[in-house]
Amino acid sequence: MIVPGTDYIVIGITASKGIATGRVQLINHQDIHLQEIRISESQIEEEYEKFRVAVERVKQEIHLTREIAKERKNEEAELIIETQLQILDDPELIVQTHCQIADELFAADKALWTAFQQFLEVLEHSRNDYMLQRLPDIKEIRDRLIRAVQQNTKQTDLKDAAIIVSDWVTPSEVLLAHKSGVKAILCNQGGLTSHATIVAHAMELPMIIGLKAITRLVHDGDCVIVDAIGSKVIINPQFSTIRSYKEHEEKEQKRKLLRELYIQKACLTSCGEPFTLRANLEFVEEIQNVNRYRCDGIGLLRTESLLLADVEAISEKGQIHFYRQIVSESEGPITIRLFDIGGDKLSARRQPEQNPFLGERGIRFLLANPDLMKSQLRAILTVAREYPGRIKILVPMLAVLDEWFAFKQIYLDIRSEIGMNEDEVFQQISLGAMVEVPSLIVQGDQFSKYVDFFSIGTNDLTQYIMATDRGNPAVANLYDSFQPAVLRAIKWMKVAAEKKHIPLSVCGEAASDPVFALTLLGLGITELSMTPNSIPSVKQILLQYSISEAEELANKLLSCDTVEEVHEIVAPYYLSAVD
Repeated sequence: MIVPGTDYIVIGITASKGIATGRVQLINHQDIHLQEIRISESQIEEEYEKFRVAVERVKQEIHLTREIAKERKNEEAELIIETQLQILDDPELIVQTHCQIADELFAADKALWTAFQQFLEVLEHSRNDYMLQRLPDIKEIRDRLIRAVQQNTKQTDLKDAAIIVSDWVTPSEVLLAHKSGVKAILCNQGGLTSHATIVAHAMELPMIIGLKAITRLVHDGDCVIVDAIGSKVIINPQFSTIRSYKEHEEKEQKRKLLRELYIQKACLTSCGEPFTLRANLEFVEEIQNVNRYRCDGIGLLRTESLLLADVEAISEKGQIHFYRQIVSESEGPITIRLFDIGGDKLSARRQPEQNPFLGERGIRFLLANPDLMKSQLRAILTVAREYPGRIKILVPMLAVLDEWFAFKQIYLDIRSEIGMNEDEVFQQISLGAMVEVPSLIVQGDQFSKYVDFFSIGTNDLTQYIMATDRGNPAVANLYDSFQPAVLRAIKWMKVAAEKKHIPLSVCGEAASDPVFALTLLGLGITELSMTPNSIPSVKQILLQYSISEAEELANKLLSCDTVEEVHEIVAPYYLSAVD
């Protein structure tokens, strides 16, 4: 009961920090409705295919979310995501779903529901606390698979400056909320490691979960204060409370203004040497942060999310629209990575592999599917014509020069096909190699003869050098970019590139670590790309040190025998970094 003259407060769990005041917009998710009508035997193969495509689509969505989790260094979320991926790969789930389709003549959605129910009933009657805690994550996978089968992609019309209130939200709804100007999200359900909360955190959108009955306590248009720092929601607050939070918001705004002033400082070390900080980007919705943090262009534009979209988006026309949006709404150079499919970035276009990290991924997959690469290159070149000198193309997962030569020939063929062989615009497009595979570093001097630039992807480079699955907790201690072998490999690559005067940058998540960024500066790498909201802390530490001090640090680390020695040396430097 709400007592007059008091604030009605509901306590939840903060998923993404921030404070917002606004009017409620309720979102009522419809319950899942299954197809109860039995299929005919002639439809069995069709339902198998619906199931297969749905599994691959959800896998791709999860892998994209895992990339966000990795960049946010959310290890718990990574483990949950790994569990969900294991569920999707569970042979028993596949067999049971197929049996329900073939034997019971259930449609794919009903077959999935039935197969999961059998699995969930076993878990619900178990006494395994860990598995009981995983039930919400398993149900989330079930529901996402069913919606994928049903191709339920209907979007809600969200209001600008609204406070969204719902039982739960999907990752795509969080992206839509951010794009629509929504101020905060409140949910009855959800977990700190759910995909939606990871995306909200990345989008810096205040979010509180675990509110249990918030959808029954508010109505459309109610005024609420979302205190996602104190983990509480104040429903129809008193004037004095609104005024108090207004004062708090003003103080927070002053802190942000100070941060903005700091962001605007020139990228110069204490000795006056320049460095460059660019953004890693995947969604159009993230451009706001690129501009907010004054990134000097986009050092890595991931394009795999296009493969999750509908047919129109993945078409050449759809791609052109996407690239045009990114370029027109941002400033500076933009490095577009070709579709990096494979490994932990699966696609319904791929056949399952026993060891996908060592299989047909990146440029290997593109060369095996040239029509996909040609379509992407045509789209990129079309936009490059409109924005001369802005676009670079990055080729992922190169291991041997033969792959580069094959790519380059296709690129030249496309250029000739569209009749722009001699156009000056296309002479300005740089073609680069992503440094992930150790063999490329060993042949760094040879690659330097042919490429226009290199960009080091520290995620996969660390994984391949250390021969460790970055998603496997059993060997997580080996997956560390501060490993001496990784540092030396980066140094070797810098030496090889420097001999031929080839630009070298780093676009992996390790660049978001302020002290690792300082180490890279000491190794001679002055162009770094990272998630936009990592820029303030990286910039702050790079401004404090001179090039000679950074080189001194790097040389100390290169002389270390073990990663423990490295950690001991870098520990004090974190004291000068900001959160």
